[in-house]
Amino acid sequence: MTQVQRVRVEGAGGWVRESLRRVYFKRTGSNETRLLVVLDEPRQEAGLKVLVIKQDGARPEVWVYSPDMRRARRMVGAGASSSALGSDFTAADAEHLAAFLAGDAVRVLGDTTHAGRAALLLEAPVAATDAGYERIRVTLDRAWCVPLRAVFLDAAGAAVKSLEAPAAQVSAVAGRHVPMQVVVVDAQSGNRTTVTLEAVAIDEPLPDALFAPQSLEQGR
Repeated sequence: MTQVQRVRVEGAGGWVRESLRRVYFKRTGSNETRLLVVLDEPRQEAGLKVLVIKQDGARPEVWVYSPDMRRARRMVGAGASSSALGSDFTAADAEHLAAFLAGDAVRVLGDTTHAGRAALLLEAPVAATDAGYERIRVTLDRAWCVPLRAVFLDAAGAAVKSLEAPAAQVSAVAGRHVPMQVVVVDAQSGNRTTVTLEAVAIDEPLPDALFAPQSLEQGR
């Protein structure tokens, strides 16, 4: 899968950070996925690359290439990809949400509606102990099978962060319904991140070499 994302982060203090990035995703093995993000804007940060390699049951391996240093280095910590790209919605958050949708520990809380559409309210625990939240509650559109809202809850049931996909921004791409915009609000920082897809390709063939750490230092 390939996406071109326009990202706008609005800080609680009034600052705004905008960026344009290319995102590539591929399952490279039966239990491995790789995610590559290439920053194209702002101009002074163009060429920054973040590669996340994740095997089922293991912590993600994060590599960052900086054009200033002209080399790739491995980073550690759950927020490594977040700190590199300036977003409160991390690769780990995306992983936990994907695991929620594919997992078998989901509990159905009942029927609901969202933006006038029929939906299911679902909830499941998060396996990781260092996620910063214990469970995710998702409002899943019945017809599209698209999460229109996800709330990341702590042990007390308080929202740590939330994700909203406006129904009006859901489009059909290659036979699938894809949210073309999502809005993430971090309750702790007060930051608001809006991700808008300017382009998306679902089944585009991508070479494995694109996702190799040694390839990060080759071109843009």
